[in-house]
Amino acid sequence: MQSNREKILEVAEKLFGEKGFKAVSVREITQKAQVNVSAVNYYFGSKKGLYLAVFKELWLKRAYLQRQYLQKNLEAKKPLDIQTFVQEVMTSFLTGPICEDIKKYHHALIQREFREPSEALDMVLKEAIHPMLNLLSNYLETIFPSRFSEEEKKVYALSIIGVAVHFNLVSKSLPHILPEIKTEPIPFIGEKISFLLAQGLQGITK
Repeated sequence: MQSNREKILEVAEKLFGEKGFKAVSVREITQKAQVNVSAVNYYFGSKKGLYLAVFKELWLKRAYLQRQYLQKNLEAKKPLDIQTFVQEVMTSFLTGPICEDIKKYHHALIQREFREPSEALDMVLKEAIHPMLNLLSNYLETIFPSRFSEEEKKVYALSIIGVAVHFNLVSKSLPHILPEIKTEPIPFIGEKISFLLAQGLQGITK
């Protein structure tokens, strides 16, 4: 059974992702969570405190699990070539530890934060995005020793993540978008996109 605090966090994440911080009222959150309107101040101090708690207690925990899942998969495939590396990143985002029902709220919240940045963004950059970019940059350095500058590795890592996240977001619609694919679309597309990205990176190093 969920506590009132957990109910508020769950409802707040959905509403903040859908509407943004400014457009959501404390009353709307508490009504949907079916708790007293004073509960937000009681548990979180303010609406801003609740917003930051959503990131700390929900979003960042999932991002950490995603990074750990990816790192475990990459370590299991060592020694890595570039195509295996890219494919593991793609696959880890598509089939990772964040369940399908949660993904849309998880992605909606961070997209909203990127569009309307607040102090939560600094926390997300420090605790999630930069560690993920560093992880992928280190693997790129292992695969292509001394080939790329630090800036280039970060840009390429961000590009791979961007493609993986995009296909993650549309994964449920892939059979409708690409009805020509008769096999399970996610593994098929993951393999083809991985090949394309890997060929691009290999071409840069020649």
